[in-house]
Amino acid sequence: MTSGSAPSSQAPDGAARSGGGNGNGAPTSTGGRAEEVRERLRSVVDPELGDTIVDLGMVRDVTVLGDDVEVGVALTIAACPLRAQIERDVVGHVESLDWVRTVAVKVAAMDAEERAAVMARARWKAREDAPETAVSPTTRVLAIASGKGGVGKSSVTVNLAVALAARGLTVGILDADIWGFSVPRLLGMEGDVEARQGKMVPLERRVGAGTLRVLSMGFLADEEQAIMWRGLVLNRAVQQFLQDAHWGDLDYLLIDLPPGTLVAENGAARGYDATGRRTEGCCPGGRHGPEGLPAGGRRDREHERLHMRARHDVRPLRVWRW
Repeated sequence: MTSGSAPSSQAPDGAARSGGGNGNGAPTSTGGRAEEVRERLRSVVDPELGDTIVDLGMVRDVTVLGDDVEVGVALTIAACPLRAQIERDVVGHVESLDWVRTVAVKVAAMDAEERAAVMARARWKAREDAPETAVSPTTRVLAIASGKGGVGKSSVTVNLAVALAARGLTVGILDADIWGFSVPRLLGMEGDVEARQGKMVPLERRVGAGTLRVLSMGFLADEEQAIMWRGLVLNRAVQQFLQDAHWGDLDYLLIDLPPGTLVAENGAARGYDATGRRTEGCCPGGRHGPEGLPAGGRRDREHERLHMRARHDVRPLRVWRW
């Protein structure tokens, strides 16, 4: 495999070429083997955007010269942290064709118009596959997130929720920080979560003329326990809080997300794609930057987070740094 910074500009004489300059992945000229390669590339899925690189329009062209194949791939940005993985997947799937001898991947960055089209397709795909939720489509959703722990996400969540409830609103709090829950302690709430018709009933607390409805792992387990949920288990837990709970009519739902992972963020955002509502995000952050990582690592993680938010139409409200 070889890779470069831009796709080849013209197919060599005698080569079959598929794809081209229209930016949407539709072939401008055809060849039997080139189309065979394109079909094989439908097995390559962008792990963040959740669709094939062909359907997303990321495959700009496919050139076949004898037994040698060159694939032009356009990424959302040149520094995409998933670049190496996508290149490996392209090479692996194309090499699985029995007639292929070599595979070269030429990588370029999308322009703004191409990027907007990809994100629109990704949002449509996410809405099509999204599960139903128990939250009203009229509820305004605020997600409080940060890549670094200990920067005050839970404090922001609780204070904002109390301020909204004091105005006479009904506000839900979903404590999605599964292994670091602190919302029950901050609100001085405790008790057991009841089940009604197979769904959890959030605990309630009156604040002035308004009401808080709260769900947290803290009501289901002792705070001292080390709850180490990861990956799909964490994702499923967050979605279960959204789908399998009697939230009732809410004016606002605030989601306190765990630090250092995109799994819960994806799970929470995906839970709202079905209704097409927009989720808004508040992002507290420490003065040393998210994650406490070196600058390159922070950029990669923040790109992943912004990529995810663009996919799910999450609009950032404010980023706090101190």
